[in-house]
Amino acid sequence: MEEEIVTNPLSLDQLEKNIPEITNLKVALGTPVNVEYGWGCNLPTDQLWQTTLIDFSDLQNFIESARKSGIFKLGASDLHVSDLDGRWSFTLCHESDLHFVSSDRQLIEQIAAMWNSSGFNVQVSPYATVQGHRKWRKIDLLNQGPPTLQ
Repeated sequence: MEEEIVTNPLSLDQLEKNIPEITNLKVALGTPVNVEYGWGCNLPTDQLWQTTLIDFSDLQNFIESARKSGIFKLGASDLHVSDLDGRWSFTLCHESDLHFVSSDRQLIEQIAAMWNSSGFNVQVSPYATVQGHRKWRKIDLLNQGPPTLQ
C-alpha cells in the first residue's frame, strides 16, 4: 500500500535549511531521478510536469539554479522528484510543506524520523491519486512507534 507523509507548513528558513538534508538522502544518492516543475512554477503550462532526468547528487544545484532563474519559488511552487523505478516520490510543495510517497514502509519511517528530528509535525495517510477527504494520523517516531494504518 502506498502511503504519503506530509509536514506541517514550514517557514522559508526551515525549507532552505532542509534542502541540503533532503538532497543528501541516502534513498537515491548518486542515482538518476526524474524532476518535474509543477504548480506555481514560472513556466508556460506546456513546460510544466515535463520530466527532466538528473543525477540525484545534482538536485541541490538544480533547485538553486531554478530559484535564481525565477522558475521555482521555494514554498510557493511545486517541484516533484521521483526515482526511476517508481519506488518513491518527493514534493517541495507550493503550500510550504514537504510530501513523500512510497509503498516502502522503511523509507516512509526513515523520512518521517528525519523530519521529526528537524522538529516538524508529520502526518501519514494512505496515498490516493485522486485527492479527496483523507484520514491523516500524526507520526512521531522520536516519541512513539509508527502508527498502524487501516
